[in-house]
Amino acid sequence: MFKSRGIDLVSLIHSKLGNGANTSFWEVAWREGSLFKSFFPRLYALETQKKIGVASKLSHSGLDVSFRRPPRGGVEIQQFEHMKEKAEGCILANMMDRWFWALECSGEFTIMSVRKLIDDFMLPDVSSKTRWIKTVPIKIHVHAWKVKLDGLPTRLNISRRGIDIESIYARCVVMR
Repeated sequence: MFKSRGIDLVSLIHSKLGNGANTSFWEVAWREGSLFKSFFPRLYALETQKKIGVASKLSHSGLDVSFRRPPRGGVEIQQFEHMKEKAEGCILANMMDRWFWALECSGEFTIMSVRKLIDDFMLPDVSSKTRWIKTVPIKIHVHAWKVKLDGLPTRLNISRRGIDIESIYARCVVMR
C-alpha cells in the first residue's frame, strides 16, 4: 500500500553484521548496501548453496568452494575478483547479527518513526499551526481544521478519491 505511494519501508531495514552466522551471503545487503546476488549474477548462478551464511562462506579457504565449477574467463573472473575485494576487509564481530532501523539513531524500530515518516510524506504542509481554543466546542474545531486542510466530503473531494458519487447517492438529485 505505501510503496505505491512512494514510501518504501523495507528499504529502511538494514542488516548489521555481527558474527555472520544468521546473515545470508547472497540474499542480504551485508556489505556496502547491495545484494551480492544482484551485484554478481554470474557467480550467483554458479553457487550451489544459495542460502549460505556470511560466516560459512568466509570461513572456507576460497570463496569459490561452494561453486559447482570454478569461474572461467571474462565476466566470471572479473566478478570473482571484485567479490574477493569486497569480502576481503570484512571482520566478523563476536556478537549476533541484527537488523537496524534507519529512521532511528538507536537502530531500534518504533511505530512513532514510521508514523512521522508517513505523516511527513502524505499530510499537506501547513504554514500556520491550528489554534485550539478551549471555549469553542471540539466539533467546531474539527470542522474548521477539515475546512483548512480541504478535507470535507464535498463532491470534488469525493471524486478525487475515486468514489463514484452517483452510485452512493442514487436517490439524490444533484444540482449542477
